[in-house]
This record gives sequence, structure tokens and C-alpha cells, in this order.
Amino acid sequence: MLGQLHERFMLNVGNTVEAFRQLADQLHRAPAAPEVLDALSRELHRIRGTAGSYGFLDVGRLADAFDQVVARWVGDLTLDRSRRSAVVRQFARILAAAFDEGSAPAVDERSAPILLVDVPDGEATGLIVEALARGHFVQRLPAVVAQPAIDARPFGAVIAPAHVPLTVPDPSAHILLRDREGALVPHGANGQVVELGTPPTEILQMIEAHVARSSGAGATVLVLDDAGGTLEIMQRVTAREGTHVVSRPWDSDPNVALQELRPVLVVIPWRAREVLAPMGTRGPGGGGSSAWPGRDTVATLRYLRADRRYAELPLLVLGSPLDQETRTALVEAGADDLQPTPVVEVELARRVAHLIEVRRLRLTARSIHPETALTLPERTRRDFDEVLREATERTRVTSLVIMRPLVPPDGPQRATQWQRECAMVARTLTQDAAASGFLDDTALGILLPMNAEEAMARLTPFAKVASEHPVAWAAGVVEQVPGAEAVFPELLHAAEEAWLVARDHGELVRRWDPSDVTVAPDVILVEDDTALAELVMYALSARGLTHRRFQDGPAALAALVRLRCHRRQPILIVDVNLPGLDGFSLFDRLRVERPGRYKVVFMSVRGSEADQLRALRAGALDYLPKPVSLRVLLAKIAVWRSQDAPE
Repeated sequence: MLGQLHERFMLNVGNTVEAFRQLADQLHRAPAAPEVLDALSRELHRIRGTAGSYGFLDVGRLADAFDQVVARWVGDLTLDRSRRSAVVRQFARILAAAFDEGSAPAVDERSAPILLVDVPDGEATGLIVEALARGHFVQRLPAVVAQPAIDARPFGAVIAPAHVPLTVPDPSAHILLRDREGALVPHGANGQVVELGTPPTEILQMIEAHVARSSGAGATVLVLDDAGGTLEIMQRVTAREGTHVVSRPWDSDPNVALQELRPVLVVIPWRAREVLAPMGTRGPGGGGSSAWPGRDTVATLRYLRADRRYAELPLLVLGSPLDQETRTALVEAGADDLQPTPVVEVELARRVAHLIEVRRLRLTARSIHPETALTLPERTRRDFDEVLREATERTRVTSLVIMRPLVPPDGPQRATQWQRECAMVARTLTQDAAASGFLDDTALGILLPMNAEEAMARLTPFAKVASEHPVAWAAGVVEQVPGAEAVFPELLHAAEEAWLVARDHGELVRRWDPSDVTVAPDVILVEDDTALAELVMYALSARGLTHRRFQDGPAALAALVRLRCHRRQPILIVDVNLPGLDGFSLFDRLRVERPGRYKVVFMSVRGSEADQLRALRAGALDYLPKPVSLRVLLAKIAVWRSQDAPE
């Protein structure tokens, strides 16, 4: 699902870049037009709030730095007047390059990120304009947080006042700005010293002359047989990635380990043809140890490749230098890669990383969840659409079930427990179910070819057992009657509403009722930026939180005065700058018409002290700046919900 949202965001990137290009054209004709500068500021606010939330942190910081320049342009209509159009056009080019690569441009002499640390506004404006004109990313940070940022990633250059103590590693350039009053440069400072007021062009030329071109945690790797210290070698080469390496004896059937460990890679040391155990009489998956041939490496590869459960599992043969005939036989038997000995650990680490990525790509291509064998959201929705259309054509009754945990998983262990519960329910209902799979990070969807009462009867025993364990869950059921148009999104929304009422009323399984549509979800988002809204809603779904979204103030107000709020106060996240009715006005209306029914949180790219005080004094719970940190937002939502005792 996150991949889908990312793709949709990327599809809209072209429109964003084109908007800046058009603004550059308008500035060429009218460089001081207030309406053009205002539009430029709005686009920068939007990209700041959205790009950072989607992981393009450099883009968000670049937009933030440029926004400060535009603010000075508004205040001084003569500042950089002749360069405004060119700078905006170059900014658009940088955005296009960053989004095209999926990250900031590579660190080199033409696109090296430049960090400004406590540089005075007057100096910073000129440096940002010059850097943008030359195609560089620019960021501004205060000194208190600059050193961790420098330690975490390479910068093309760091520019800071001489008195700011920073350690800038090679090959980054370090420009020390010396005060004109004659303040001394600290002893031992490493960098080039320039006077404050030096033309930005000269400083950027110094940087470009200096900067040279620079150039699966928690997963398990299974080693079959530890002859020759293979386990120790693999532990060394995977230590940096945090991969867990385990070994199993050569003459033991690997099926048990494969099902228990679900490794991302199997390493098979090279062994010549030698029978270590009697050949079994049954094929893979036939049960019993006799199914395992326990033979040479070629036979082992063929055995594993004959089992469709391991079709995506990469197999690496580790052994002595092999002749071409043997290498060909190993590849034909199913080996994905061969690593001769003696091992060059750097090369082996590269091969291991590549094979793990190969597995991920294979699974992604088939849209299969690696731990449960359930389909991933994109494929699940596609499959459900097809099943519902077929059921409609054949006038068959079908019920859609959505299962969610009562308490969202709060860590890897709980997430694994929930995934296993989903897999168990789905496997048990395999003969009954027409389709099943994940609908998001936590929700399991099941299509059952039966009416809602029968579906509830099938699910209730599972829910009763689960209610006594940490993975307690509830389910919502909605029935698709014969002859009705099969519209999966509407059915899914109804099932979600039924689940919400089931959870809040302590029901195990609930059939959707038309009255459920007026029940307020856990979180209500009022945000006109679709890309940001979809990202936030994805994060909410991943935590098992129900939600609704409105794009403008009037639509939100009309719905909020009607929704039924019970047991908990829904959290209302409101953007300040909304079409039709701004966030503050919406809040004021709700204080009159629905006093105390919602926990209101404001979200805005503008975070002035006056705005924050206005919101908090009026009774808002919090005021969140954009770009939104999803981790912080979800953590705060968890706290707010824990403070809200059910009625």
C-alpha cells in the first residue's frame, strides 16, 4: 500500500515541477508581481509539507531554505530581481532530478548538498540564490543540531561562522566565515577562512574547486552444514546488516528449518557426489525424513527447487574453485550464485546483499507476503475486485470480512504474532474462502461465498479463542447481495465501519448495519493536499486506526456535526489553510455546535508563535508543523488515545 501511495505521489511530481517552471516564466515577465510571489510561496509550502513526509528530506529542506529567500524577495522587490526567474527555473530542474532518482542528486561537484550553519540571513540569502543557480541542494540548520547531521551524511560543503565548533570530515569543504570586527579564528579550526561579505559567487567557486566526486536487518540466513567454518564467515560478512545466521546439519531435512526460520537466503557449501543418507521414496513436501535425499550439492539444489514453496528463495553455493562443467550443472540445478573459495569477504558481502534483494524482488513481483504466503494489498484488492465481479455475474451471495487486532501491534514480536494468526485463519478457511489477503499492514480481508450470518458463524469460534490471547481481534462483515453492483471500495468502507462498532461495543464479529455509517472513526483528517493525506491515512491504517478524510472546511463541518461519537473522543487533525473554511474557523464552529466532542490537532506549514498560541488557547490539543513526521504523529496519537478513557 505504501508503494502505491508513493507511486501516486510520484505521478503528481511532474505537475509540481511544471508549476515551478510556469512560475519562472511569470517571474521573467513580472519579477516583482505580488500574486506570482505569493503563488511561489504556496507551492514551496506544499512541497515542504509533502516531500519530507514521503521521505524526500533533502527536497523538503531545500524548499525550506528557498522559502526564506522568497520571503526576502517579498520584503525587497529589488533583491535578485534580474535572477528570480532563472533561480526558480533551476529550482524546478533540481526537483525534477531529485524525484527522478528517488533521492537527492549524487554528491558531486555539480550537485553536492551545501549546509549553512548559523549563517546570518543576509549572507544566507545570497548563498542560497547562488547555490540554486549553480544546481546545488541547500540546507540551513542551527548549530545545536548541525554536528549530528554532518556525522550522519556527507555534504559537499559546510558554511558556518568561524566561532561555531564543527568537525567536517573530508572530502567535504569547510568554509569559515570570519567576522569583520576581527574576531579570531579558533586554534585548530580546519577549513578555508573567508571574510563575511565575500561575494557568494566566489564562495561557491571555492566549494566547487574543493569538492571531489564521492562516490535486510533482522533477517535469517540458513547455512546447510558448517564444514570449513562457513557459519563464521557468513556471520562476519552479514554483521553490518544485522542479519542472523544459523546452521543446520547437512544430513538433516531442511524443510523443518525452512518453515521455522523462513530464511532470506540459503547457503549450501560445495560437496561432490557422495551419498550421505538413503534416498527417500517421496518427493518434497511428502512428509517424513525419508523425503530428504541428503546427497551432494547438485541433488540438494534440485530437491529445493522442486518445491514450489521455495521458488523465490535464493540459493548460494559456497565452495572451492569449480570447473566450468560443474558450475554449469550447479546453475542448471537451481543455484542463483556461486562463490569460490578462498572467500573474499567484501565480494561475498556484495553477493549476499544482491541475492537478498533478488528475493525481495521475486516476492514483490508476485505480490506475496514472505512470512504468511498471503497476498499483499495491491494484489488482494485486484483479486477481490475480480471475485466480486464474477459473483455478481453469477448472482451469488458473497460476504466481505475484515479482521483487525483490537490493539495494534506495537513491535516486531506482536506484529509476527498477528501475521501468524491471520495465516492460521486464512489457511483454515481455505476451502470456504473465495479469496484472502492483506488489505493494508494489519487488516486481513476474506471473501466468503456465503451470506453474512454464515460468515459470522465461521469466524466467531476463531475470534473467541483469540480473545484470550495477546492477538485478540474483531471482525466486520458486509454482504454483497445478488444483483447489486460489486463496488469493492464501498464494501470495504462498510466492513471497516462494522469493525469499528464491534471493537467499541465489545463484539467479536459484527454485521454491517446502515446506522454504522454515522459512527465517527478513530481519526478524522481535514487536509486538501491529497498526497500528504494519503500518506497519513496509510500510516493510520497500518496502526489499525479507522479514519475518514475531508478535503475542505465546509464538507468537514457538515459531516462533523452529524457523526456519532461514543466511548472515545475522535481525534480531529485539521490543516490551517483549507479551501472554503479555514481550520481556525472550523474549530470555532465546532466549539459552538459540538463542544468537547473532538480532540482537535492543528497541522500547518506555518508554525508562528501567534498561530500556535491562538490554537492552544482555544483548546486545541496540539499544533503540528509540516513536513509531518509519521513516527511522531503516530506516537502522539497513541498517547492521546490512552488518555481518553472510554465512556
